[in-house]
Amino acid sequence: MYNEIKELLFSPHAFFAKKTGPEFNLLIPGAIVLIGGMIGLISPYVVSYFSHYGLEPVNISIPALAFPLYLLGPFVAWFLFSCILYVICKLASGTGTFILTLQNTGYGVLPLTIISTFPLIQGIFLSDFGEIPGTFDLGVMWGVNLLSLLFIFWAGYLWACAMEKTQAISYGKSLVAALIMVLIYLGYHLIVLLGMASRMQS
Repeated sequence: MYNEIKELLFSPHAFFAKKTGPEFNLLIPGAIVLIGGMIGLISPYVVSYFSHYGLEPVNISIPALAFPLYLLGPFVAWFLFSCILYVICKLASGTGTFILTLQNTGYGVLPLTIISTFPLIQGIFLSDFGEIPGTFDLGVMWGVNLLSLLFIFWAGYLWACAMEKTQAISYGKSLVAALIMVLIYLGYHLIVLLGMASRMQS
């Protein structure tokens, strides 16, 4: 498993060349998406618990019926990502199936799952345990944000490699498809951040 993850992250062309056959397996991509979703779910509670900015701990009680909906969100996003990449690649004369597109898009989510841990690490690192000076806090936050952006483009690189092999199109076309997906992803999060900022000001 370690070698496969290493190949996915650092030799994606070779990795996805092995993932374009008639057989497919959604278990591992599903696990990648699920782990990212679960980390994203608990992050606000952990960060507020360790925060030294005077925030009260968040009430971690989640209604039983709402819990599956929280976990369903990342899978919906995975499906939508796959649909967008599939449609773009088909417009570029792609020949791959949707199920393999779904599988390999899920593998490409791994860098996004990794960056979902960053708020946890940042919240704990900048906690009362160290009482780090505020200027250092700001530097760490900017560093984490920059690193997160790099990981998002890393996911885009994996998607480009995945679509090249899955859809049997040129790398240039797959790169354009992946770049469009990354811009949509960044645009969505920018809208969310702007919405949160407006609610805090009102």
